[in-house]
Amino acid sequence: MKMGLIFTLLMTIAVQTQALPKHGDPKAVASFRSATVGLTSKITFKKMQRVQTLLSNNQMSKAEGILEKLIDATEGRASEQAQILNTLGSVYASQEKYKLAEKVFERAIKLKALPYEMSLSTLYNLAQLSMGQGHIHKAHTYLNEWFAASESPKPAGYVLHAYIMMELKKPKEAAESVEFALSKTREAPQSWLQLGAALAFENGQYKRAVEHLKALLSKHPKEEKYWKQIIAAYMNLDDLTSALSSMELAYKQGFYREDKEILNLSSLLAQQGLPYWGGVLLEVSMKKNRVAPLEKNYRVLAQMWMMAEEYDRAIDPLKAALKQAKDGETSLRLGQLYMEKENWQEAQKYLQQALNKGGLNSPESVHLALGIVFVSLMQNSEAEKHFKISLKNEKTKNSAQQWLNHISKS
Repeated sequence: MKMGLIFTLLMTIAVQTQALPKHGDPKAVASFRSATVGLTSKITFKKMQRVQTLLSNNQMSKAEGILEKLIDATEGRASEQAQILNTLGSVYASQEKYKLAEKVFERAIKLKALPYEMSLSTLYNLAQLSMGQGHIHKAHTYLNEWFAASESPKPAGYVLHAYIMMELKKPKEAAESVEFALSKTREAPQSWLQLGAALAFENGQYKRAVEHLKALLSKHPKEEKYWKQIIAAYMNLDDLTSALSSMELAYKQGFYREDKEILNLSSLLAQQGLPYWGGVLLEVSMKKNRVAPLEKNYRVLAQMWMMAEEYDRAIDPLKAALKQAKDGETSLRLGQLYMEKENWQEAQKYLQQALNKGGLNSPESVHLALGIVFVSLMQNSEAEKHFKISLKNEKTKNSAQQWLNHISKS
């Protein structure tokens, strides 16, 4: 049993790390370390000093001209020529001449005459250049060579690998690489954390996304997009409490500017058993013109007050909604509200208005409500008319019959 458990654990570790590129291949390391690095001639040395002076003064074209001539002059002296090509590649890259830079870097590597660290740097540059030009498979090849030859790869290499994996539509492998890079870095750059969060979302790893977004918000609390992303992560985790806390903090900082965002926050407050505060938020937002004064929004506000049993406060938003209403639904809500308040005259007025306007999902249920109102107004003959209409609908049939039975006995 113990051996079986150990084997399972080892296999799990193997599966978890299989996407990471292998590094420190002994043959690859030996190949680059065994490169023949010769001495630099005095003439070449002086001209390279001149090149460095020109580069420090930002005289790129002059430096470029000297280096291009030196390539021909050092033919047959691999070590010198490789270092000149490497320098020229950097000059081309700094001027955004990426295709030329790629070509001379490739020539420098093929000579196998660069010092070990310079060879690694050139391979890495080639991977970046290829990636930048959209040559993804080529970038992947160069980066794998860099990993193979690197005894201690820098974390940035794993981030570059993550970007390549993303381009190759391998988000899980990309996530593993960026997570490894982050685990090896004390102060992770903002872009790495952003990438980690994005990949966590893509892979459905919302807890991991939250971790990265918390790290981002600790350093960049004014970044609106991070607040919205962490709220989305909490929502995906069904952690409404944390989502709500984040929403409130974001709202206080003025990040919630769109109707939909504020309405979502208000709805979430109601879901958390806080419809009163959902109503307060929406009411204030409408007064400040942060939520449009539309019928549907007034109806949502009224619903918040009704859920909070603040029936008087629900009247004004429903009447405001009524001015824009094209069907009877808003009138129906007002009628139901007045029934709740036992204001039968107003209830009858708005329920009748709802029927007159039409466009109702269930007219029979309105007739049932009107029947109850007329019973409360001691107008049983009117109530009977509406209950009989309600008998036509299977959903209201039983209730209507019970009321008719009640009327016949009274």
